[in-house]
Amino acid sequence: MNIISFLSTKTRIKLLKNFLQLIVWIILLAFAYQYLLSHPAEKTSIVSGVQILSQKAQIIFYGLIWWDSALLDDKYKVERSLKELMNTMETSKCLTMDDYNKVKEVLETVKKMDNALYKLKRFEIYNYMNVYMDKINKECK
Repeated sequence: MNIISFLSTKTRIKLLKNFLQLIVWIILLAFAYQYLLSHPAEKTSIVSGVQILSQKAQIIFYGLIWWDSALLDDKYKVERSLKELMNTMETSKCLTMDDYNKVKEVLETVKKMDNALYKLKRFEIYNYMNVYMDKINKECK
């Protein structure tokens, strides 16, 4: 027995329309994603929604169990800022690959840090990011 045979003609037509709309939306999303990947200035737009939601859920959970959720939120913001800095460095002509690799190493280090270590090192990381942002703003114009 076929499941579709139990549906009325009106329901079958609606199901077919919805399926075709789904296919069209998937194709449009694929084109949009390809555009974002192929244009370096747009790479900062590619942020995983699931990742952001997961981070927000972790922050709320930390807040519920009386841990420092603001510190965790700050850590996630610094990670995003470092990723944006790396994307900016990719399009910049005045910075070297060594600079890019250093920032990439700092990002990996921040990701591996626990909250206690991050709390101690966060101002060093802020200063590190500011050095490269100043370098981009002053030397790359």
